[in-house]
Amino acid sequence: MAQEKRSPNFEAELMRIIPVIHREIMKRHELISSEKSLAISHIVILDLLRDKKILHMGELARTLNMSMSAATAIIDKMVELALVERARSQEDRRIVNVSATKKGEGVLQAISRSRLEIISQMFSVFTSQEKQTYLKLIKKVHRGLKENK
Repeated sequence: MAQEKRSPNFEAELMRIIPVIHREIMKRHELISSEKSLAISHIVILDLLRDKKILHMGELARTLNMSMSAATAIIDKMVELALVERARSQEDRRIVNVSATKKGEGVLQAISRSRLEIISQMFSVFTSQEKQTYLKLIKKVHRGLKENK
């Protein structure tokens, strides 16, 4: 497959636009998290637990690209807020597993509803066809990122 010729300004335009969009999403995310008295890191961890259900502390620290002590401090706060619980692995007592509590799952559901509203607002400028085209293209970027890890 021949590589398409890129507009000379494609990368420069993306470098300019993507951070603006990201900042706007984060501002809106911060509003959601402040309503729930959560840090963004708490939401990220709950998102990870939605997908994996149980994470080892080491895996969590690696995924978030942080030290074990930093991950432990965040999990300590989340345990205090009753969002997650810890349990030692039955197979290897050195391994500490983290999972979401019912409260944590409920908070994540509320956040997901708020995110859907944010996405709906952000993409309200698109027609139905444009939304489908955008989704197709962003999925292609996602696949490319996963393949090039």
